[in-house]
Amino acid sequence: MKKIILTSSQFAGEVGFGFNERGWLTSVEILAEMDEKQHEWLIRHFPQNIDELQNMKQKSKTIFLSVLKQEVTFDMFWDRYDHKAVSSKKKSQELWKRMSEADRHMAYEYIPRYFNSLPGGIAKKYCETYLNSKLWNN
Repeated sequence: MKKIILTSSQFAGEVGFGFNERGWLTSVEILAEMDEKQHEWLIRHFPQNIDELQNMKQKSKTIFLSVLKQEVTFDMFWDRYDHKAVSSKKKSQELWKRMSEADRHMAYEYIPRYFNSLPGGIAKKYCETYLNSKLWNN
């Protein structure tokens, strides 16, 4: 299954679309705060397959799509960040639970770039500080 997250500068949150191996829509999860007009627009333009979702994106300057290659779990993130001795797993996990899937994915994918950007002698942030600061959005 392939998951694509739709976000927009016009509303808060995200809409997750799940597609089967042939590209047909199999699931939708709306975790967005939309007004009535936005909701009606989404229903009228609801994609039945990946191609229709891509066409929707091409016709709009405010829609952004993120392809999630796999679900990123907290344990995957915790192991990759690897700052267990001084970071709080409990605090980090609470922050993780409140994050959108798109943010989780971006936070996970950004870790190597963040580590490589640190000048010599500069310690990485505590895990919970990394999550709070949302460095992947900069």
